[in-house]
Amino acid sequence: MKAAVLDAPGELKVMEIPEPQPNEREVLIQVNYCGLCGSDVKIYQGKWTIPLPRVLGHEFVGRVVSTGKEVDGFEPGDRVSVDPNETCGTCEYCRTDRPNFCTKMIDHGILVDGGFAELTIAGQHAVYKLPATVSLEEGSFLELLSCCVHCINRSEIKVGQAVAVFGGGPAGQVLHQLATSAGAGTVHLFTHSKEKLDLARKLGVTEALNPDEVDLGDFQFDVVIDAVGSSQVIQDGLKTLTKNGRLMAFGQVPEGQTAEIDLFSLLFNETSIIPTFINPYTMDQAFRILEKKQIDVQALISHVVALEDIQRGFDIVLNKEPGAMKVLIRP
Repeated sequence: MKAAVLDAPGELKVMEIPEPQPNEREVLIQVNYCGLCGSDVKIYQGKWTIPLPRVLGHEFVGRVVSTGKEVDGFEPGDRVSVDPNETCGTCEYCRTDRPNFCTKMIDHGILVDGGFAELTIAGQHAVYKLPATVSLEEGSFLELLSCCVHCINRSEIKVGQAVAVFGGGPAGQVLHQLATSAGAGTVHLFTHSKEKLDLARKLGVTEALNPDEVDLGDFQFDVVIDAVGSSQVIQDGLKTLTKNGRLMAFGQVPEGQTAEIDLFSLLFNETSIIPTFINPYTMDQAFRILEKKQIDVQALISHVVALEDIQRGFDIVLNKEPGAMKVLIRP
């Protein structure tokens, strides 16, 4: 089968590799779409080190080809999406309600081969059958949405509170919609891109602003979400928080990046900095949000690129081409 293999940072090639063979508890899936995530880009750039060579891609959706003999509930042809963060259920973290730190996690597209391929496999318990109301393209957002839901849950947004989202990429556009659904009184989105500002307005954000064109010191928010993964955003976001405010560190920062923080202010304002890592127990929430169309993800798809042209997909994101938002790879 064809797959896109990353041999080393910056070295991506489409090649023939053996088809994966599912065990008795796994499902073989024909990949229809796989979202190109910011973490894929950081791995490609060498800003996040993983075992290589690797078939990247963890936001995949497709159709069941076959199942292992112990799998039930799925038939060939079923449209499915996958939780790429498969946990063991038996380690200390899994047994103490912290599955996102599972010591035996099968992390598709990172520790095992992922969805930038014609075929891939996943354990039965990580596979979700899509309802008729959810398209395959929408189904590719399930993992991203579940991570965003975890962030919103940990933020503990209260009805009427003021929320800011820094970053207008796919995660930022999902997060501002979720913050509104969670009861925020106002939601501001900050990004430098006029196109992303326009999209956020279209999707119902209270106000969309370029941070270079305003004085951030004029704002006060109860919750600030870093959807970029940037020390500068962390530092700027902290300055906009009200007392007892919460800063959510959602965006993936490059390895080793640090930020300067005023610890005196942190203490006397009882500021909380809350990291949020992947998607423990939020896949079902995300599934229901997609099913009920509580937010719009279809509007985020800007490009669909064939697997053979996957380098083009990475270039769209890396070069920040006009109109670029969510790129889907179509094996």
